[in-house]
Amino acid sequence: MIKIYEAVYCEDIGILQVVLPDGTMEHINPADENDKLQMGEYTRSQLDKLLDKNPTEYAELVLNGELERYIKLCNAEGKHLRDELGLTREFMMYDS
Repeated sequence: MIKIYEAVYCEDIGILQVVLPDGTMEHINPADENDKLQMGEYTRSQLDKLLDKNPTEYAELVLNGELERYIKLCNAEGKHLRDELGLTREFMMYDS
C-alpha cells in the first residue's frame, strides 16, 4: 500500500501534486483518472468533493488502484438516494 506524505490539488492547472515519504513527487491528472471510469453525476460530485477536501485520500485511492472500488460504493449510495427520492415523490403524490 502506497502512503502519501502530502498531496496538493492545483485547481488552476488541474493537477494533483503528490509527495511520497521518500521525497519523490508524482503528478496525477484527476480528469484523466475520472474519464477512465464510468460514473454518474452524483459519483462525480463525490469525487470532486473528496479531491477538494482531502486530496491525500484521493491520491491514495488512485495510486493504490482503489478508485474503482470507491466509485462502485458511491454509485450504490447514489442509487439508494435516487430510490429514496422516488419513494418520497410517490408518497407526496398520493398523500394529497
